[in-house]
Amino acid sequence: MGLKRLTTVLIGTKAVERLVTLALVLGATSLSVHAQKVSATLTVGVYPSSVAVNPNTNEIYVASGNSNTYYGPYVTVIDGATNNTGTITVGGTGYAAGIGLNPNTNQIYVATGFGDTVFVIDGSTNTYTTTINVGSSPYAVAVNPNTNQIYVANSSSNNVTVIDGATNTTTATVSVGSAPVSMAVNTNTNQIYVANSSSNNVTVIDGATNTTTATVSVGSSPVSVAVDPNTNQIYVANNGSNNVTVIDGATNTTATVAVGTTPDFVAVNTNTNKIYVANNGSNNVTVIDGTTNNTTTVPAGTLPSPVAVDETTNRIYVLNPFSNNVTVIDGATNTTTTVAVSQGTWWGSYPMAVDPNTDKIYVANMDNGGAVTVIDGRTATSARVASNLNPSPLNAKVTFTASVTPNLGTGIPTGTVSFEDGSTLLGTGTLNASGVATFATSSLIAGQHSITAIYAGDTNNMGSTSSALAQSVNQQADFALAAITTSLTVAAGSSGKFALTVTPQGSFTTAISFSCSGLPALAGCTFNPASVTPNSSTANTTMTITTAANTASLAHPFGRRSSPLYAMWLVLPAMLLGTVGLAPPKRRKLLGYCIVFLLVSGCLLQVACSGTSSSGSGGGGGGTGGTPAGTYTITVTGTAGSTQHTTTVTLTVQ
Repeated sequence: MGLKRLTTVLIGTKAVERLVTLALVLGATSLSVHAQKVSATLTVGVYPSSVAVNPNTNEIYVASGNSNTYYGPYVTVIDGATNNTGTITVGGTGYAAGIGLNPNTNQIYVATGFGDTVFVIDGSTNTYTTTINVGSSPYAVAVNPNTNQIYVANSSSNNVTVIDGATNTTTATVSVGSAPVSMAVNTNTNQIYVANSSSNNVTVIDGATNTTTATVSVGSSPVSVAVDPNTNQIYVANNGSNNVTVIDGATNTTATVAVGTTPDFVAVNTNTNKIYVANNGSNNVTVIDGTTNNTTTVPAGTLPSPVAVDETTNRIYVLNPFSNNVTVIDGATNTTTTVAVSQGTWWGSYPMAVDPNTDKIYVANMDNGGAVTVIDGRTATSARVASNLNPSPLNAKVTFTASVTPNLGTGIPTGTVSFEDGSTLLGTGTLNASGVATFATSSLIAGQHSITAIYAGDTNNMGSTSSALAQSVNQQADFALAAITTSLTVAAGSSGKFALTVTPQGSFTTAISFSCSGLPALAGCTFNPASVTPNSSTANTTMTITTAANTASLAHPFGRRSSPLYAMWLVLPAMLLGTVGLAPPKRRKLLGYCIVFLLVSGCLLQVACSGTSSSGSGGGGGGTGGTPAGTYTITVTGTAGSTQHTTTVTLTVQ
């Protein structure tokens, strides 16, 4: 068969595996556009030849040789959640050529090339359970999960072995054409299509009776077959004639569509009715419109094959082993991007599979010592964060806005964004229809803050973290007033000086004026300077308090000041003496006048005495009073617009 034929056979095996793991069991997720990255490289057995995914259990099975030789079937199990791996040694001879997987029963079927057997693995325990003898050189395995029937294409014995999945026993052997290398199942019609690479035809098997219902002529060297169960159209890539044969499943009539050079693999997106053909010789992919059979050519890497389709994301993955990358095609626009992988130059099978529930792609690396590259198929995103007020005053409300956009795409990410100050979570926001989330806070303390927006990702998009935003929070414009000199003792009539200091909080650029209250009588205060503007530095002023001294006059001899009323007492004796020598009637009349005079004078004297006692204070002769002695609490007020602060000092007057 030769080296190139070996390549063809193994890729045919991969075509069957792709049918099982993608066309039949794709899950329901929704992505926007491409821009993926490698998330892990995992060690598996040498020369991995086939990969199958169970989306129900998120486990991936990689068929290969053992760690020492190409021969000896060996299966690596990858836990899709953790990327942890385990191994299942199935023993026997030959090498693991292909895998079929029934997600409904969680049974895995491993065909051994040159070993003429199929090994069965129970996916619930990941243990080998039984060996089933089949035809010569089994290379391709296909599964109908609806009927639980497994089909094994035996390339050297030119037949197909049918296995009943319920009993894991063979129920039929169906003769087909020469060198069957690829199979596809239409689960709607229960028809199985077998591409026979040497006889240039396709055998149609009725799954209900396991009998051949038709042999359809196709192009030269058919190596890959795919089915669209919705349209009941079957697509066959003819490696030798550079075309694709389209079979109408209802009538088995055909049409021919020209494609690129040496088409090596064909895959179908049943949702969009688009067919993707990897042209190994012309390094491109032909996209066929299933409605019209019109074609579009999309460039790819070197020697592209195989092709994997994620139907619900409408992304197509094309492995380019000799350019060490994967071309990702956006099915809506046919635009592409690439993801680097390590493949080498091994002329053999390059299997690849997609887990539709996690949107991860598993690429077997033939020349990387036995490894699988894991590509995160979700869209890479970019997150940015902005502030509506930067710098901001202390206690001011600041709103942070995060914008999350997909790289190289137009889809809108969904989900939540966490806003963090350093490593401290401030809060979260939910992305709106524009991919924007906000969070507002007024609790940031004064100083510098490093704000980041962290997008958690969703089923379509990878998470991302923004660059840090330097948010400055200024101390609120304010000042503090304090006394340097807190107490003084002065004599009445002297003055005292109090030193005061103003300390700004932040940059205080408003002039501050000063006043005082609580002064004793006949005292006053002045400030020098009368106002200060501290800006960012402390400022000082001096308050001077002045007091008044006591002033005294000469004292009267009797200790009281004179009063005109005292003259009245001099008149009274004269009036009494004037009565001597008068006749009694006249004397009585004069004495009556004297008594009235005494009464009036007594009243006037009472008033005069009370007035005298209430005027003046202290001993001595009265005079002007000074600042009263005592201890006083003086309040000093600093005022700048609506902002006021006070401090107190103590003044003692002696």
